[in-house]
Amino acid sequence: PSCHPLHTGTCSVAMLHRTASFRCAASRLLTTSRSQSAAAGSLSVLAGHSRCSAISANASAASAAATGDSWNVSSCATGRRWFSSVPAELSDILTRELAEEESNASATMPDDLSELKSQIEESGWRIVDGSSGLGAGSGSTIKLFKKDPLEGSGAKVAIAFHCQDTIPTEEEEEGGGFFGEDDGDEEEEDAVAARFTVLVSRAGRTMVYTCISEEATVNVERVCMVDGDDIESLINDGIDEKSYQGPEFSELAEDLQQSLCSYVDEVCGVDSDVAAFVSMYADYKEQCEYVAWLKSVKSML
Repeated sequence: PSCHPLHTGTCSVAMLHRTASFRCAASRLLTTSRSQSAAAGSLSVLAGHSRCSAISANASAASAAATGDSWNVSSCATGRRWFSSVPAELSDILTRELAEEESNASATMPDDLSELKSQIEESGWRIVDGSSGLGAGSGSTIKLFKKDPLEGSGAKVAIAFHCQDTIPTEEEEEGGGFFGEDDGDEEEEDAVAARFTVLVSRAGRTMVYTCISEEATVNVERVCMVDGDDIESLINDGIDEKSYQGPEFSELAEDLQQSLCSYVDEVCGVDSDVAAFVSMYADYKEQCEYVAWLKSVKSML
């Protein structure tokens, strides 16, 4: 549009401003357009690469189908080779562990335990140990039966314990029993504290003592009464959890505690020798079962 002559300078300045603004806007539009074009070009290049990769992958797959070889097949073959070496490695480790146990004579009964066992048998106990391999009957549970019924009452007495029902020492509970620091002194290990059960049956009822053998001492934990006098069934099936398990032994009157302990010791014959036997035999039996376990695992390979 034409400008008034008096406003020619002002109008020219305004036109210059509008022209500059238009050029800036045009420049921004051009820059944006170029950026979009560059982005589109990049996407096109990426798409091209993707197409090339897909073509290459299809070609590789076709080649693999023709030749029977591919990355996956190769990896599976490597996996098969790795897997096939595992049984041999495991067998070697088991062989090493077996050799170590045999060199230590772990499954051989110590002389002192053998003598104690003979002494226990001579004192009127019959020892039943199902030592016929892993999983064979009562292989892990040892039973002792009093050969003669108790005088006066005619009650039958039996003892049962599992070789792994042992009480860890304070050192083992703190983590020092197996992996703790060794002080360098070779001291003889104490016999493990083992839990065992004494069953006294008479007239269709059974009194069940739950005891712990520790340092050749019988410590009574609980005494309960159950129906039935089939000792074998009670040993195999245990006490029904729904039944009354007996009072807390430590809360009983002291003279009652002492009398119950004297009864199982002096009348039933569960004395210090029997307590020592339970601890020592549980340790020995656990070693025998471990060796049998090693052999059984190795036989599966």
